[in-house]
Amino acid sequence: MFLDIELNKFYKDTDCICFDGLYENTVHEVIEKYQNNGLSITINNFCYPIKKDKNIDLALDELNYNKQLGSFRSSIESYF
Repeated sequence: MFLDIELNKFYKDTDCICFDGLYENTVHEVIEKYQNNGLSITINNFCYPIKKDKNIDLALDELNYNKQLGSFRSSIESYF
């Protein structure tokens, strides 16, 4: 679904696109598609939650990142 969006209509080089965990597997495909369309886009233009590995706890800074990212996403979603 995200691959069908025409980012070139509104994307700026300084934008950060926030994904939930479902899109993490397609980030490199998205980057390749839009780089081929002339956009200056890299992995640094994306953020998504840090996933917990089985039997390994997240570090405090990873937990804090996920909490802040979740709060940011909630505030955007409540806007719409």
